[in-house]
Amino acid sequence: MNSNELQRLLRATPGFFLLLRPDADFTIVAASDDYLRATHTDAGIFGRPLFEVFPGNPDGAGADGMKHLGDSLRRVVATRSADTMPVQRYDVRLPQARGGAFEERYWAPVNSPVPGEDGQLEYILHCVEDAMARRNRDAAQQADRERLINESEKQRRIYETALNSTPDFVYVFDVDHRALYANDALLKTWGVADVRGKKWMDLGYEQWHADMHDAEIDRVIATRAPIRGEIPFTGTNGRRIYDYIFAPVLGPDGEVVAVAGTTRDITDRQAAEQAIREQAGRLAESDRAKDEFLATLSHELRNPLAPLRNSIAVLQSSPDPAKSQPVLAMMERQVNHLVRLVDDLLEVSRISRGTFSLRVERVDLASVIRNAVEASQPLVHAGRHTLEVELPPEPLWLEGDAVRLAQILSNLLNNAATYTEEGGRITVRAWREDGHAAIGVRDTGVGMAPESVQRMFEMFSRGDRDSARTSAGQPLSHTRVLVVDDNHDAGDSLAMILEMLGAQVQVARGGAEAIEAFPGYQPTAVLLDIGMPGMNGYEVARALRSRFPEQRAVLVALTGWGQDDDRKRAREAGFDHHLVKPAEIDALQQLLASIQAAPA
Repeated sequence: MNSNELQRLLRATPGFFLLLRPDADFTIVAASDDYLRATHTDAGIFGRPLFEVFPGNPDGAGADGMKHLGDSLRRVVATRSADTMPVQRYDVRLPQARGGAFEERYWAPVNSPVPGEDGQLEYILHCVEDAMARRNRDAAQQADRERLINESEKQRRIYETALNSTPDFVYVFDVDHRALYANDALLKTWGVADVRGKKWMDLGYEQWHADMHDAEIDRVIATRAPIRGEIPFTGTNGRRIYDYIFAPVLGPDGEVVAVAGTTRDITDRQAAEQAIREQAGRLAESDRAKDEFLATLSHELRNPLAPLRNSIAVLQSSPDPAKSQPVLAMMERQVNHLVRLVDDLLEVSRISRGTFSLRVERVDLASVIRNAVEASQPLVHAGRHTLEVELPPEPLWLEGDAVRLAQILSNLLNNAATYTEEGGRITVRAWREDGHAAIGVRDTGVGMAPESVQRMFEMFSRGDRDSARTSAGQPLSHTRVLVVDDNHDAGDSLAMILEMLGAQVQVARGGAEAIEAFPGYQPTAVLLDIGMPGMNGYEVARALRSRFPEQRAVLVALTGWGQDDDRKRAREAGFDHHLVKPAEIDALQQLLASIQAAPA
């Protein structure tokens, strides 16, 4: 390899290297770029004598490194072996642009022989390390070590202070089941000052308890996964219940080197939770009893209202309406007011009991609208209205209570159906607006007075009932109706009303009588009370549907039970409609008229 090739090879080599010929002048053959930069030289030194390029500093006290370097190089020539020198001072001349003075430098040289192909000494490789840089590096490393030690000690004190401040027990065991650490709370419970090297039995555990924890530590080591348990323990605090977690501590190679654990005394918490559960049970039972009482009260209040309203309707057909009309109007207003109070009583009761809660979840607005339309369909159908629903093509998802949203929309639809003249048009439209879902309900009814709008969201507030639509008295001459009610007054008065409206009516006093009369009478509609003794309305509806499938009479639940669960049970039993006593005569007439008008 010629000099040019050696120069290219060595210049690219990282580190401080100088290649010399073993002649009398120790001629420079090549050098690494790092060496040239460190000595403020360049490739111009190649081919020149070593000590011509790097003369000693005549003014440097103790700068005798060049002399020692010459001695070392001559030893390499003589012995054909490497010579390692102690740290030497040989100063380096700065470039003329920087003043040309000598710069004090310290080096740690190693001079090594490089034999040729014939085995003879061909070159000497002079390798040096900047001793000042190494000293600075060693000092920096020492400072880093001290800083890390101090930081580690600081962190240890922080962690121990935190761990000793918690009432929970914190501990560490090695893979041989010997304790490495326990915080102060656990040391106090165990009654020892130091746990290092101790096993479970040494700490007062019974054999079964120690065996269980040993097995758990082995499982954590094998699976590298934490485990959790709950155990009673008798210590200096007496018998307590503890919840504990064992977790693996992994080394740099991913192997488990220890198992850390935390234990919490849950004795008092369990007692408190049990007390809360017992209290919750008592409150739930109290609420259930109250709900049952209110529902029964509502039903019992509605029962006398039905014949009262029906009787009012009969009296209104008196030959001399002029004398009875004012009294009858007052009676009807009071009945309607009483019905509203009963409904409001139930709603206020739910609010006061805290059961009027919102179950917020992700809801598709289309499903809310479908549920509301389904709930309002009987009133819409009875009023012969056209109902149009306009939904956007993409789903509109929102956070809300699906039941309450449907209830709100159903109330709007019911109002639209009630306060719109027969044959009106109701439109429900949903759209997206500024990141929100919007719903609009429009009808062709009389609208609301401005003063009603201002108080429409106040409790017990509603619009003017005098603005509700009235029936034109459509005759029901082709409708055969079977009325089933164990309350004679309710059944008879309802039959009288239906007969005045032109319907053909038969009354049954109970479920068995209704089932017996049904196949021979073949009614187009059955108005069926729910709360009857013996066989209730749900059972009668199921019997009619199963025994006479070919006779598809419209089944209408007419009952004092009007909550959501009651409507659901009615649908499941086979009812087509659900009306709450006392039913609005107009709504009942229009419902039956719609049944008569429906194609067979």
